[in-house]
Amino acid sequence: TAMGNTLWFVVVQVPLMCVVALATALVVNKNIVGRGFWRAMFFYPVMISALIYFDGYRSARLPANLLQAQRDYFGAHTYERVDKSRGEFFHTNWTGHGGTTSSTTYNR
Repeated sequence: TAMGNTLWFVVVQVPLMCVVALATALVVNKNIVGRGFWRAMFFYPVMISALIYFDGYRSARLPANLLQAQRDYFGAHTYERVDKSRGEFFHTNWTGHGGTTSSTTYNR
């Protein structure tokens, strides 16, 4: 149930994450061999996610398959394929069933 999941998260997961974060901070702050390496390893996920976000803005083509599938599932949205000529629109019925909304009214 939702209440059980919330209770599990608040009582078990949050305190456990706090303990692990504090222990990691204490270990990385000590004078240990390779201290700089361990600090970098701890910080790499933050840097990688920022680089991937930036990479999304500088890329000419993005993998938007999931987004397009959601748009098609919840409404009549068309898309153009990069391997077809400009102006040729497609609409994919991702579930095989659904409403009778036509996507042709969006092609102008």
